[in-house]
Amino acid sequence: MKTHRTLSGIALAALLLAAAAAAGPRVTAVVRTGNAPCGAVAAFGALWVANYRSGTVVRIDPRRNRVTRTIRVGHSPCWIAAGAGALWVARDRAATVTRINPKTFRTRSARVDAEPFDVEVAYGSLWVTSFAEGTLLRVNTRTLAVVDRITLGGSPSALATGFGSLWVGFGRSATSVARIKPATLAVTRVPTGARAPGRLTVSGNAIWVTTDEHTTVRIDPTTNRVVASLRTGESPAQAALAPDGTVWVPAKASNTVSRIDPARNRVVDSFRAGPGALTAVRAFGSMWVTSFAGNDVWRFRPG
Repeated sequence: MKTHRTLSGIALAALLLAAAAAAGPRVTAVVRTGNAPCGAVAAFGALWVANYRSGTVVRIDPRRNRVTRTIRVGHSPCWIAAGAGALWVARDRAATVTRINPKTFRTRSARVDAEPFDVEVAYGSLWVTSFAEGTLLRVNTRTLAVVDRITLGGSPSALATGFGSLWVGFGRSATSVARIKPATLAVTRVPTGARAPGRLTVSGNAIWVTTDEHTTVRIDPTTNRVVASLRTGESPAQAALAPDGTVWVPAKASNTVSRIDPARNRVVDSFRAGPGALTAVRAFGSMWVTSFAGNDVWRFRPG
């Protein structure tokens, strides 16, 4: 008599992830961008990369794996976001946020508080963290005027949006992130148990935060508590959720990417990426990773 066994959803997912880990992601293209590619965003049919030392933002055509436009924005562009019909770039050393029209490639810049770190378009506004001033700014996307200034203290860094909130990371000696309600600007501190919880990623039912202690922390947004802490290379940076459900965490001091299985809260594998691997982006059926210590972005087939 034959017996038939049906794999549970969790068991099947585990097998698929194990198979993906065995195969490993494959590099399908390496695209030269400019010196010190930093942040990247997929929008308006292309991948856009800000090059910190070149002072440019480039548009990459994902069909041809080549740069089709180079936009000069001034020195020190890094983190970049898309929304309200435009691209937005934080330029820390210039104390400036620059808006780019993705059709005409024209730019407009506005001075903000010292050392703008990150930008995010959400809840009808542009949000900007000021690392030096310890503030979060809300900016009108049409006039580029600052309409609210929230004092957070410390060194606010990365921004992310999810679960009805704006999430703010911090550098230096901080050990918590901030959760902010956009309607009231009420701030809740969420301890992470690790120093400098700087970059944040929203995926599924979790907030993933990379820290200066070479770990990536998982926060449950329903309880505001840490439910996992995983070692993910030296100086992990901007993570992203891959098509297979894993979380990719670049580590800029290791030149690697670690993949996390969120179903089991464990690192599946780690593999080589470009020098100073900094930002992971999911776009156009691939995963892209910028090389901050180099001059290119690597495109991977997820698994």
